[in-house]
Amino acid sequence: MTINEKQTDPTQAIYTYDEQHDTRIRVEGYAIYSRLIRGISEALLQRYGVEYKLYASSDPNNEYWELLREDLQNGSDEVELVARIFEDLELQTLHYDDDGDVPTYGVHYSIRNNVFAYPKWGVALVRVPFFRENGIYSEDFVFAVGDEEMKQFLGSVRERERQQNMKKVTVYTDARNGSDRHVESITRSVGREDVVLSAQIKQDIFRSLDQFFEADRSFYRDYDIPYKRGILLYGHPGNGKTTLVKSIAGSIPGPAAYWQITEYTNSESVREVFEAAKRLAPMVLIIEDIDSMPDEVRSFS
Repeated sequence: MTINEKQTDPTQAIYTYDEQHDTRIRVEGYAIYSRLIRGISEALLQRYGVEYKLYASSDPNNEYWELLREDLQNGSDEVELVARIFEDLELQTLHYDDDGDVPTYGVHYSIRNNVFAYPKWGVALVRVPFFRENGIYSEDFVFAVGDEEMKQFLGSVRERERQQNMKKVTVYTDARNGSDRHVESITRSVGREDVVLSAQIKQDIFRSLDQFFEADRSFYRDYDIPYKRGILLYGHPGNGKTTLVKSIAGSIPGPAAYWQITEYTNSESVREVFEAAKRLAPMVLIIEDIDSMPDEVRSFS
């Protein structure tokens, strides 16, 4: 039997607690870290007959985790469960979806405590639980067969993310403990004809948007010049700003994101939002209450 033919049980845990020999669960040091990384690598080798190596990631967005969650919920055949990590932690999780007319519930494999692979791309994603006195936290790991496989996978993630965001709006709200991020579906389309504005102003706004998406950007790419435009909307509550924004989000040939400025906005949240915007470019970033930007952050933004 060749290594590719060997049958394995993906629900079998990589790490099993041995009460007789482990006087305490030693999960804080390098020993358990090394044991887990080696166990994951061996599980991938055993399953696919090729070595996967560990990659570090400086990407603060890590959108592939949200795509993994979506693939698990939808039962995609592109992702496979390779192994379970800790025996006495969850294998599956519940999910709740309220986007439709009737809320639905489902069960899928948990992202935490499992090893998942995209064999087509030669990439594996692992969210490993680590234990502390005050609870459990997780660290994310990315494995790939090689550099080119990793680059191609990330390229596919960016394109897929962009296509999916055409039907959704990513909402960022700066809170005390960091930026809260969630995705909202565009459930009701607001057309350009629904916007009540001066004909000339309305024409100027939408023409500027259309030209932004249609223009040739090669000059800007060749000379590394930022390609961006800005429109400032101001007026009393109820004068149609929200309707205009909804019509923009629903009619442009690109993704849209919404960012709510608060007293908790800081340099980190600014960096997070604009890094995410660059990933989806060309796109429209709608900034609510930009005049409320804290003074100490304005020079950064």
